[in-house]
Amino acid sequence: MTVKTYTERVKSLFYQRFLPALRSTCEQQGTFAENAAFIDAYEAEYLGAHMFRHWFTMYLLTVAGLTSGEIMKWRGDSSQESMNDYIHENADMIRLFRETSYTFQEQILDAIGKEVP
Repeated sequence: MTVKTYTERVKSLFYQRFLPALRSTCEQQGTFAENAAFIDAYEAEYLGAHMFRHWFTMYLLTVAGLTSGEIMKWRGDSSQESMNDYIHENADMIRLFRETSYTFQEQILDAIGKEVP
């Protein structure tokens, strides 16, 4: 797979899957109004592969249960201060990511339960 092909596929998944899921989750949670600017910014500008670093960090912060030192290592931060700055600056997004992840998991389990006879 070429870099161009990979980039196009990721961009397509971003617009066709990620953004609709984010919008839907926010609407279902009643948090769309407070996150509309965030969603609009994503719709207006594709963030490229850097979004995966952000997603990975959100996963480490909300699901993996790692210490801040472990997260810093996985992120490749050069200092604890840059990790702390990231957490502080993104506190609202961390909360949204956590809630979205739990909502998404519940939706998947609910869909599976409906398919099981």
